[in-house]
Amino acid sequence: MHGHDDSVNCVLFSGDAASVVSAGNDSKIIVWDIRTGKAVRTLEGHTGGVGSLTLSPDGTLIASGAADNTVRIWDFQKGEQLRSLEGHTEPVVSLAFSPDGKKLASGSADKTARFWDVQSGAQDRSYGGHVSPVKAVAYAGGGKEVVTVSYGLNVVGGSLQGGIVRIQKLKLEEPKAQTADIDTGLLNCAALSPGGRHLLLGTAYPQGSVVLVDVQGGKVIRNLAIELQGDNPDGGSGTNWIGAVGFSSDGKLAAAGGKDKRDVYVWETETGKQLARFLGHTGAVLACGFSPDGRYVVSGGADKTVRIWRRP
Repeated sequence: MHGHDDSVNCVLFSGDAASVVSAGNDSKIIVWDIRTGKAVRTLEGHTGGVGSLTLSPDGTLIASGAADNTVRIWDFQKGEQLRSLEGHTEPVVSLAFSPDGKKLASGSADKTARFWDVQSGAQDRSYGGHVSPVKAVAYAGGGKEVVTVSYGLNVVGGSLQGGIVRIQKLKLEEPKAQTADIDTGLLNCAALSPGGRHLLLGTAYPQGSVVLVDVQGGKVIRNLAIELQGDNPDGGSGTNWIGAVGFSSDGKLAAAGGKDKRDVYVWETETGKQLARFLGHTGAVLACGFSPDGRYVVSGGADKTVRIWRRP
């Protein structure tokens, strides 16, 4: 589906799976009808590229975060902006609604996580326990806790040793979070499962590495191996740095997209078995997600397209 003027950074399905929402560097948020492949409405208001999207549990609201440092809440059906949430001082890169839809958590390149009241737009709290951009957020414990994930470079004695992922588990009524640090390769992207139980990491090095992490224990469960079976027919080849990762709504499936080989992959999280590899993007894959039932995968990328795939 074509309609963006620049790279597509984030994609998601509507709750009824009848629509797909995408957003990108052109600052636009587009709602697509899956049956026709046509854009049904465009949500405009951000003045910087949109880097994060999330849908409320009841499917009535969209929240978006962008390089204009704002979080915006929209009426999904009408496409109208309801409120703009200001407080972050750098781009907003991660978002999550609470299970009851009344609260919203946001993570930013300003190294903070902030918590908002959806109805009023008031900021409930700002948490500054990270030392790197907060790349993933998720509510846990029935909405009483928030898991936040940041990533930074591990430099020792002036020498780059790799990366460190910091996982913070914060009980909302307490001032301090439980912290776990994981040494990794060079990270490109991260995603938390709904409920914050598992974490997916997509790396630039080692090449093509997708890592599944247990949040509670702060331990790596497994590496999700990529079976390539040849290059893309359009010539996409070379190194296969990971540009996007995402979970299904039940956490049983994981997806990732390649930046150079331009593939989209799907695995079972419990076994690590690769279920599918989709070819077709002509630029780096920068976003991926699942339909509510896990049967379909949506992806977007540097080729300015949004694509929907049916899982075998």
